[in-house]
Amino acid sequence: MVAHDVPEDMPNCKLIPHPRYGAINRDGGMQIGRTDLILDGGFDLMLQPDVDLEACKQEESDDGMTALARREDMQRLLILQKGAYFMRKKTMLGITTGTEKICVRLDEDRHTLMWNSHDSSKSPTNIELRTVSSIRAQGNTGLIISSQKGDILLDVEAESKELRDTWVTSLQLCKDGGSEIEIEEEVKSGSKFRNLVEDHAKKQVYWAKRAQELEKRKQEAEERKKKFSGVGMKYTALAMSNRPNPSDKT
Repeated sequence: MVAHDVPEDMPNCKLIPHPRYGAINRDGGMQIGRTDLILDGGFDLMLQPDVDLEACKQEESDDGMTALARREDMQRLLILQKGAYFMRKKTMLGITTGTEKICVRLDEDRHTLMWNSHDSSKSPTNIELRTVSSIRAQGNTGLIISSQKGDILLDVEAESKELRDTWVTSLQLCKDGGSEIEIEEEVKSGSKFRNLVEDHAKKQVYWAKRAQELEKRKQEAEERKKKFSGVGMKYTALAMSNRPNPSDKT
């Protein structure tokens, strides 16, 4: 079967489009710009004529960027959940009375920042990120977390500027929009998942109609071929009948 042909018995075929402009061939490999037609339990390939190959390349590039963002997001979460030591300023009536070494880390729920003294057995102090108004750098190594009411929830100094910058950026991203991992988990459930299912169903309907159109075009082409073939045979027969008989020259 030629790659661009469509099976004649289309009612027995089921169009299975790959979600990313590809298809599965006989060996299970990816065929960019193709679509599967399952016929009598076997795989036959049909060209997908209206696929924008540049769009495919851009899609692959976008997927690569998404994967990179997901890896970076995972690294940020691991850094925050592992925790780090900071020097916390102790204050009384707005006056700094000293400092203490504390351990700060992000809880497994990814929404709660916890801190406690490194040598204390007391329960940690929790800071809900949804109640946080700002997370900003202060001076060379300072980090300040403020509440929506304007209160300072945490005022610490990092061991280095690099550590402080990493924590400020990671906490801001975690607070502002959630992580790519969380978004991916949300897509797997609820309305977003239903929307994906509906979109996939619409694509299946589209490709089914596309297959029917291709079948119709093939049938029309076959009819034209038969028509012109018949005309050609007719004129060939007339031409042969009009050829002079060699015996008439004598």
